Amino acid sequence: MHLAIATPADIPDIMAIERTEGFDQLVGRAEAASHAASMADESVRYWIARDETGKALGFAVLAGLNDKWGNILLRRIAVGAPGNGTGTKLLAEVIDRTFIDIPTAYRFWLDVFEHNARARRAYTKLGFTEEGVIRQGYILPDGKRVDRIMMSVLRPEWRRPA
Repeated sequence: MHLAIATPADIPDIMAIERTEGFDQLVGRAEAASHAASMADESVRYWIARDETGKALGFAVLAGLNDKWGNILLRRIAVGAPGNGTGTKLLAEVIDRTFIDIPTAYRFWLDVFEHNARARRAYTKLGFTEEGVIRQGYILPDGKRVDRIMMSVLRPEWRRPA
C-alpha cells in the first residue's frame, strides 16, 4: 500500500469508494465540490491509499490540523474492499504520519456510528478508547437517528513504528 496526500485529481476515486453499496449507512458521502473545498482548507488533509498498480484502495480525511490543543479529527475513512484489513492498515499509517509529521498533535479522535461494529473493532485494535456517546447525533439517509461513539488515541498511547 502506498499512502499519499490526495489532490483534486483523486476526488473521483474518493467518491467512487464512498459510494460503495451500503457505505451511506456507515461513512457518509460528499459531492465533488465539497471535497474540493475541503482539500483547499489548510486545516484539512486528505490521504489516498493505492496499490502497486495505482488502484485506489481507500482514503482518509483529517480535520483540525491547526487545532491549538492538538486535537486531530478523523472526519472520514473508507476502503473499497472492507473486511480484509486494508482499513486497519490504512488508519495505522495515517495515525503514524499524523503523530510524526505534526509535532503538536496530541489527541487523534473520531466518532463512529454505534452500529458499525467492524470499524469499532478496528479502532479498538489500534489502541482507541471509547470516550462517550453522542446520543442520536446523526440522521442516516433513511431518516433513522443513530448514536455516534467518540473514540481517541493519545500521543502517549501511540505505538510508534520501529
